Amino acid sequence: MAPSKQTKLTDKAWPTQDGDIHADQPPSPECHIDLDSELQAPDDVLVTNKSLHFMLQALKTSLRSDLRQLTNELRKDIADIGGRTSHLKTKTEEICAAHNDVVDKLQRLEEEQTTLKHKLADIEDRSRRNNLRFSGITDAITTEVLPQYLKALCKALALALAPTNQRTPHESWTGYTGFQDRPDLPRIPPRTL
Repeated sequence: MAPSKQTKLTDKAWPTQDGDIHADQPPSPECHIDLDSELQAPDDVLVTNKSLHFMLQALKTSLRSDLRQLTNELRKDIADIGGRTSHLKTKTEEICAAHNDVVDKLQRLEEEQTTLKHKLADIEDRSRRNNLRFSGITDAITTEVLPQYLKALCKALALALAPTNQRTPHESWTGYTGFQDRPDLPRIPPRTL
């Protein structure tokens, strides 16, 4: 018995053993649909094996062309990303090389700075050793009399003064200006007078 024109085929409509289509009824295991035979839809549309095969071929062709297009677009995008990635890799390598150069220069500068600090400290220490400080000089001794007073004080302390190097009272004592030890003075720690 053929389905009536009011019955619509849905996802849940299956042909039964007797060939009738009933809605909301699962197909029976013995049900067999022959694709070579003609099926008649409710709207009297004639569906044949050739037409189904033609529709499948058209769908397959359409899907293939869509997939080819998408694949080509993806390949192009991947190639673009690869180019950008290689550019970024090159730039990163350049930045790493520049960074390493800067780190090397910084380490050299830090070493030089440490060396210069030690040299400066040594120069300051040697400068302090060559300076004499006189404390306890009363205000009664004026600046005009101060050079003669310092000469007399140094003679009393047995320190040699060179008269050619007297520029100011605090520079009146001649110390050895080189970096070698003073050969004529005993080795004693620096002192303030």
